[in-house]
Amino acid sequence: MRRLIESGQSFDEALFDKLLSGKDGRKSRPDRDLTIMSIILLSVSTGLGLLALLLDIESPEVRFSILGAAALTTSIGVGGLIGGKISGRWYSSDCDQAN
Repeated sequence: MRRLIESGQSFDEALFDKLLSGKDGRKSRPDRDLTIMSIILLSVSTGLGLLALLLDIESPEVRFSILGAAALTTSIGVGGLIGGKISGRWYSSDCDQAN
């Protein structure tokens, strides 16, 4: 884009807006974003729980702090799943009204 501007060539304003928005023409779906984020966080919390169990063998004093971090990421992940389900209902009702 910079080279187009520097060379003095003309460009379509719609293409410029599309490139700046970072989307590929699709509508934003926060419910899907929340669900994907929640799946990632739940995977991380599972890994943290396993890490706590493995580190318990060598140094038992760190077990509860890592399990606390796992519980925190689990609660955020579950909250994101609930939020994704709730906001998904809004989008499905919008699609039903459009048809």
